[in-house]
Amino acid sequence: IRNVIRVKLGLDAIPHMLAVLSHCASPMLLGIAECLRAPVLADISAEIGLVLDESISNTKNVRIQAVFAVRTGRNGLLDLARKAFSENISDMHEHVEKLREQSKLGKLALTTTASRGYHLTLPSNGIQAQKLGDQFIQIHHAGKLIRLSTNTLVELNARANECLSDIWTLTDSELSALMEVLWAKE
Repeated sequence: IRNVIRVKLGLDAIPHMLAVLSHCASPMLLGIAECLRAPVLADISAEIGLVLDESISNTKNVRIQAVFAVRTGRNGLLDLARKAFSENISDMHEHVEKLREQSKLGKLALTTTASRGYHLTLPSNGIQAQKLGDQFIQIHHAGKLIRLSTNTLVELNARANECLSDIWTLTDSELSALMEVLWAKE
């Protein structure tokens, strides 16, 4: 996905590059400008535009970027999997909000990492793990943070991972079909 996005962003930059290169006198730069005017590049850009969402950008979080990379409406199953994922994330936020109210831990935050998935963080600021309450599990001190979870959040995280797996599979299928079209371009 990252490479297809980079190609899209490069192709999107061609009009800007042509505007700059149009003022050059260097034969080499004028040759580059001529190559950038090749009709096949516009065709490739159009094909990518049919598949990728126009708001896609080059970010570091490829896990989430892949969720929304393919345009809505191209694949009904992908749209359903994204909806399930988004609802699941909303459920996580609601769960965290309830935990904040119940436990009076106002700085309790929902966080995600590649290794732990979705979990909670809390500034340690003298808080003792034993006094957090029975609903908290997987408690781990990490520097100035306490990382923890709840049984509900573990279940929601597992569902989110299932949704992500489905989304990545369907996104890969859409991108594979796109690549076949692009390779056929001359």
